[in-house]
Amino acid sequence: WTSNLIQINFNGCTLSQETIMQLFKTLSSRGLKELNLNRCDEVGDLGSGSQQNEIHLVKPPEMKMPEDVTYKVIRERLCGNNNVTLGSSVYNIGHLSTLTTLKICSNLVSDSTILDAFHFYDLRYIDVSECKNVKTPGFVALGYQNQHIETIIARGCDGLDDTGLISIACCLKRLVYLDIESSYKVTSTALSLTSGCDRLVDLQPTKSWFPNPEGLGGCKFLRYLNVSRCPEI
Repeated sequence: WTSNLIQINFNGCTLSQETIMQLFKTLSSRGLKELNLNRCDEVGDLGSGSQQNEIHLVKPPEMKMPEDVTYKVIRERLCGNNNVTLGSSVYNIGHLSTLTTLKICSNLVSDSTILDAFHFYDLRYIDVSECKNVKTPGFVALGYQNQHIETIIARGCDGLDDTGLISIACCLKRLVYLDIESSYKVTSTALSLTSGCDRLVDLQPTKSWFPNPEGLGGCKFLRYLNVSRCPEI
């Protein structure tokens, strides 16, 4: 009923899957900048509405620069023949193309939805704290497909490990604010790695962009870092 909304806050609301899909459809042609779906655990996944199976990614026995854990391999493992594309007749969160701020704390968003729907050119701020279904593939895709992100809040993310954090650092050279409090799978390796990040996610440079191969040390704009309650650091 209004075409002027640029910010919507549904924090703690109870929204059905049908309602949220209709919301995405209605707002797809608007200039929405900020969407808050924190703690909307009734929403379910933010993709096509189809039931998503839990994804298991083979994890190397120790943290190295594994050639088998690349973005290409992750995409093949997650998508299969049932991937949701932005051209789907069912609207998903990816249709909100003008978003700059997205808050989905304690939401049921999955790796598959991030891989297929999170292609936000101008996304600057994202909060995925306590999103239990976001694991290594989701964090790799989040950084790889949204390279203008400046703020990431990922508190209490059980699925965030060294590979996910290193991938984020490799992709997000504009990163200013990083909060990964209570991420017990992140170790000192993720903070100390100084080369090889681009090989980890199989990034290919273009004429206008090239990856940061130096990990967090290569994020020259980083001003805030919270790694408290990370026992492996």
